[in-house]
Amino acid sequence: MIHTILDTDLYKFTTSYAYIKLFPYAMGTFSFKDRDDTAYTDTFLKELQEAVDSLAQTVLTAEELEYMTRHCRFLPRVYWEWLSSFRFQPEKVSIHLDEDRHLNIEITDYLYKATLYEVPLLSIVSEIKNRSLGNVADMSV
Repeated sequence: MIHTILDTDLYKFTTSYAYIKLFPYAMGTFSFKDRDDTAYTDTFLKELQEAVDSLAQTVLTAEELEYMTRHCRFLPRVYWEWLSSFRFQPEKVSIHLDEDRHLNIEITDYLYKATLYEVPLLSIVSEIKNRSLGNVADMSV
């Protein structure tokens, strides 16, 4: 689902860098609470956990590092080098269903790391939910 760490919003990198510079030791929790009345299944939860586990394999490649240092110069090379060593840690992601089977996700870590989880997690939830509803885009066109 997520094939590159660059599959996110640019503001997540700028936010991460700001946290590193201004609040390097700040810990925080980012929370997702599904606000509609969707009752999620155990199958959905299992598929979501598998996708979150696969995030651990997502890295900034050498080619991506070079591209970003050349084309996104307002963030220093040292940030992109740090990002190339960053790994998502699925064990830091808590996923559960509440008593009404609504989805809840939390990530607790240093803020400069935690902020990087938001877009990939939302993307994964959206993709799995839409696939389960039969809303699959035809990418062959």
